[in-house]
Amino acid sequence: MNTSELTVALPLLGSLAMNVVVTAGLTSWGRWVARRQGGTRGWRALVWAPIGAFAAVSLGIVLTGVGLLRAFRDVAGADPAEKASLLSAGISDAMTATAVLAPISLLLSIVSVVAFLIGSFRPPAGAGE
Repeated sequence: MNTSELTVALPLLGSLAMNVVVTAGLTSWGRWVARRQGGTRGWRALVWAPIGAFAAVSLGIVLTGVGLLRAFRDVAGADPAEKASLLSAGISDAMTATAVLAPISLLLSIVSVVAFLIGSFRPPAGAGE
């Protein structure tokens, strides 16, 4: 791996690692809430929302990283007069994956946090009986 590839790859790996930690925390919280609320189908399904968010953002990060690496590789051997336009087009194409998948990830994360907050403050299932 050359220096430019490392410059792109290291932040992407750091971002993925941070997302793993956040996803593990949200999933654990969701499992606790699901058990607390009686383990109904809806609560068990919500446990998967942070995992879906992680999958969407991870796919976006990986596709963006691959796109950036391709853009830099294509520019390296290009005619100097075309480098700016090639790099601009390559970065724009690479960011498309993030532009599509990041909002999906954000929506799933917000849904899970709001649902888990509600489940955390709501009385446990069977507490009123």
